[in-house]
Amino acid sequence: MSQEIKSNTSWSLGRTQSPLTGYVGLGAIAICIVTITLCLLKIPGIEHKELWPLHKPLCWMIVFVAMVAIEILVFKTHQRNFDFSNKRVLDKVAWQRVLARFLALIICFVISAFVVVPMTFLFPAFLPFYILFAPLIILGAIPYFILCERFAKTETNSPTDEILLLSQIIMPGLAGVSSETEQMKKEHMLNLLRGIIIKSYFIPFMTASCSTYWGLWQMKTISLIQSLGSNLHGVPAGLLGREIFMPLLEFTIVVDITIAMLGYISSCRLLDTQFTSADPHPSGWIAALACYPPFNLIFETMLLNHVCYEQLEITHYISHPLILNTVSVICLVLISIYSLATVMFGLRFSNLTNRGIITSGPYKIVRHPAYIAKNTFWWFAMMPWFVSSGVNCIGSVFILIVLNAFYVWRALTEEKHLMREEHYQEYCQKVKWRFIPGVF
Repeated sequence: MSQEIKSNTSWSLGRTQSPLTGYVGLGAIAICIVTITLCLLKIPGIEHKELWPLHKPLCWMIVFVAMVAIEILVFKTHQRNFDFSNKRVLDKVAWQRVLARFLALIICFVISAFVVVPMTFLFPAFLPFYILFAPLIILGAIPYFILCERFAKTETNSPTDEILLLSQIIMPGLAGVSSETEQMKKEHMLNLLRGIIIKSYFIPFMTASCSTYWGLWQMKTISLIQSLGSNLHGVPAGLLGREIFMPLLEFTIVVDITIAMLGYISSCRLLDTQFTSADPHPSGWIAALACYPPFNLIFETMLLNHVCYEQLEITHYISHPLILNTVSVICLVLISIYSLATVMFGLRFSNLTNRGIITSGPYKIVRHPAYIAKNTFWWFAMMPWFVSSGVNCIGSVFILIVLNAFYVWRALTEEKHLMREEHYQEYCQKVKWRFIPGVF
């Protein structure tokens, strides 16, 4: 049985993360979206390609800087693991540790390549991302390691500095590394390996997805602008409602995926956003990865492509505008709850890891608000297919039930991992319901 890896055990529940960071990120995203919309309104006959090609990375940088500023200036997270009033001299031993850390980081990237390269066959954006950012991260690591040697509160190994423990394998007898039991060293190394795999998959995947959804939002917004700029006489009310609903829907997804992406790439001790532990249970990995490409493609193919959801939806918006516009509002509320759950994590979002227990926003009501909102959203979103297909929709209903079951299983496996943390045990005492208050 793996041993518990945890940090900040003396802190009170919820102290790790304030919802303010996420709210600032949400506000920064909204400002960027409004700015882009104003630019689109000013350009006659605007096409997607006419905007500045780097406007999306610029928006991500603005959001990231805003959230980091709150973490450092307001919550002073840099003081949790560093003491900048106590500057140490870089002696020979310290430089040896810097070199050992650097070599250990290279090993981490070699391990990462075994994930990134195969995934490139399914997602071509993975490898260019790896080639572009790996050198930047490696170069940026050198001053960061020097910073650790000068100002880190402890020179000894801890769960937040497992790469230093890996460096001891490269340079046996390296000074300044704590002597732990072999079992704990093994657990730390396995924890580091799991973290590398998680980052290697989710960072490029989230980055590519973020770019895609910002583009989809922009396309839907252009379509809405063009619709509002044309003669609206004779346009079905339901179709106009759908034109308004779609960019709002994409906006909520943009919020979710942007915060999630920034959470993965901001993992470092300086912001106190490092992984405390990565899920050691195979069942947790199976349940989580089953909800992401390429492992969920069979469900997407069977559920979405087979039913031709978008075309049926357009038809029903025209023939049943009141019903479908009502459904759209419900869907928008549900997906907003889903995105708000991600916002609560701020810079600490990631799958399969513990980076501090979140207790704010919808997490005050149920323990898995994102999952219940997302799964309920699917049922309402598929309503046009159910209405049009009658008995032929039985297969789709079955697939939705299977998807729901996967998310229930995923929630249970997450709790199995998080229950190793005393804070989560305390959280479960305060928030007793997983999905539906008073029911389950």
